[in-house]
Amino acid sequence: MAYILFDNFNPNPYRIAANDSDLGNLNYSTDLYNVVDVSDSDFTSVRQNLKSASYSGGNISYTDITPPAGQPAGFDDAASLEAYFDKVNEEIDIFLASDNSNPMATSIKDYQTYLKGLDTSTLTFPMTSTWEKYCADNSISYYHPLQIP
Repeated sequence: MAYILFDNFNPNPYRIAANDSDLGNLNYSTDLYNVVDVSDSDFTSVRQNLKSASYSGGNISYTDITPPAGQPAGFDDAASLEAYFDKVNEEIDIFLASDNSNPMATSIKDYQTYLKGLDTSTLTFPMTSTWEKYCADNSISYYHPLQIP
């Protein structure tokens, strides 16, 4: 069972969790968030940035994420991918500074180490997939930013 957490005042996802254990590690208040059970395939689509989710009136809906016409689905060049990594690393830094005893901390830190050590010049650009889809297709352990507590 996978989950998407929605802020009571915002239809967009606040966090996602692959299972009960990850959900328990997210440190959220049940008063502020709706926890919605989702299928593994819907979770994977959101985790890989292939679909966006929204929540309204007790219903969840999904929309395919499509790039603007003429743009690749992923990243045009190494600089744009590295800018994305910077944002992810910033979220990881905030998490580790506030909750480094969280059971997910070690594996998230390992992911950050991987991102910081990756030589993006070895990748082919433009990327034709999202970073998360690239990781899944190449057996790279990864975290979507919404999985970071």
